[in-house]
Amino acid sequence: MSSGQKKKDLKQDIFLKSLYSPVSSSDEEKRLSEIDQFFTHSLRISDSKREELIDVGRLIHKISGFKEIAFGIRDEDGMYRYHEMMGFRKEAVDARKKIVYTPRDMQDGSSFKSIRIGKFSQIHLSEFKPFKPGEEETFNHPELLGKSRANPDDMIEGDYLDIFLFGKNREILGWIELSGTKDGKFPPREIFLYTELIASYVALLLIDFQKDSRKIHRMIM
Repeated sequence: MSSGQKKKDLKQDIFLKSLYSPVSSSDEEKRLSEIDQFFTHSLRISDSKREELIDVGRLIHKISGFKEIAFGIRDEDGMYRYHEMMGFRKEAVDARKKIVYTPRDMQDGSSFKSIRIGKFSQIHLSEFKPFKPGEEETFNHPELLGKSRANPDDMIEGDYLDIFLFGKNREILGWIELSGTKDGKFPPREIFLYTELIASYVALLLIDFQKDSRKIHRMIM
C-alpha cells in the first residue's frame, strides 16, 4: 500500500471516529446516553416497584427539567391511585393519596379538556381547570391557580402533562404526571419523545410486577 493511500485511509479513519464519537456532544445525545445507561442498569430489575419508580422519576427530572413527577397505577382492585410522587409539598401528596379513579374516569376524554401532543401524551392547561372541585390542594401552589399566562410558552400552575401507560391489550396500567419546569417554560418536543420512551419502559415494568404478583397470589391460594 502506498504512503498516499495510507494517509488517505488514516484521514478517513479519523473522520469517521470523529463523526461517530461515543462522547456525547449535544444535549440530545447526552439525554439519550442517560436513558441508555438507565435501561442498561435496570436490566437487574429491582424487586421493589417503589424503588424502580423513584429511579425513573429521577431520570425524568434529570433529562427533562420537570420538577413535579407523579406515578399513578392501577391496583389489584382495578382502581387507579397515585403511588409515588416527587417534588410535591406534603399537603399536595396527602391530598393526592386520597384520590381514587375508576376505569371509566381513566377513559373519560370529555370531563377535562386536553391537548394531545404524542402517542401516549396529553397536556392539560390551567385555563381548562383540569381538576375537580376540592382538588386544588393537590397542587404545590394552589394560590396561583387561575393566574393568567403571560406568554404562550409559559408553563403555569395548573398545567400538567399526562403520559399513559398501556398494557398488551391497550388497557391502561397507569400514568405519569409531569408539571412545573425549572425555567417555567414548556419543554421542547424532543423532551416529550424521550419521556414517552421512558413511559414504555415503565409499562413493561408494571406488566412484570403484575405477573410476579399473580404468581405470589397463586402460591398463597
